[in-house]
Amino acid sequence: MSERRHQPSWRQGLGPLVPVAISWAIAATTLISFVANSDIPTDALLLDSNAYNRAPWYIGMVSSIGVLGWAVGATTAAWLAWLAKISGRVGAHQTFRGAAYLTTLLLLDDLFQLHIVASQMLGVSKAVIYLGYLGLVFWWLASNAAELLRTRWPILIAALAAFGGSVVVDQLWTEGHALLMEDTFKILGTIAWAQYHVLTCADITRSLIRSSSAQRSTPVFAQDLQTPGLPD
Repeated sequence: MSERRHQPSWRQGLGPLVPVAISWAIAATTLISFVANSDIPTDALLLDSNAYNRAPWYIGMVSSIGVLGWAVGATTAAWLAWLAKISGRVGAHQTFRGAAYLTTLLLLDDLFQLHIVASQMLGVSKAVIYLGYLGLVFWWLASNAAELLRTRWPILIAALAAFGGSVVVDQLWTEGHALLMEDTFKILGTIAWAQYHVLTCADITRSLIRSSSAQRSTPVFAQDLQTPGLPD
């Protein structure tokens, strides 16, 4: 196959810098405004927490890995939603758009401990917040069950089971190695959640490539006889 790409003109090359400039301006303005109008010390806000507190490098390592896992899951789900949209797969687009929103919420919760903040602000226990998250997960599962069953759903079930184990330990077990068990379940769930979306992305990408290759290799008269809309 010949290379069809060509060197862009200077105008085309500078075009992509427009959204970068906009995002830079928003980020810089937000950060400077927050620092200027906050009582939080600048060093505490900007420095790595371990460096600021002179703590060992491994402090918070498992939590950081979990956040990276959520980030992989959220990014991959958003990419999946985009792939499904441009290929006309409406069901998959709806499913993974919801997955991207849900995973981003869980990412922010893990990163900023939103469940603790929300429980304090609302005056309720963490269990109530967990039930709210559980309701969102079940709503997503029920709304997209048909589409999810076409994917590697056992990995998804494993992730949800691990998250459930983490919540159960957090609520019912407070002695001994409770923290170790709770975070072990959570990190295993996060890994499985990210893995599910990465493997599903690979599956859908391969499907799209096969469909594109088949259409290029099929004669025009044969394409006219094919039934549109059937899954490949």
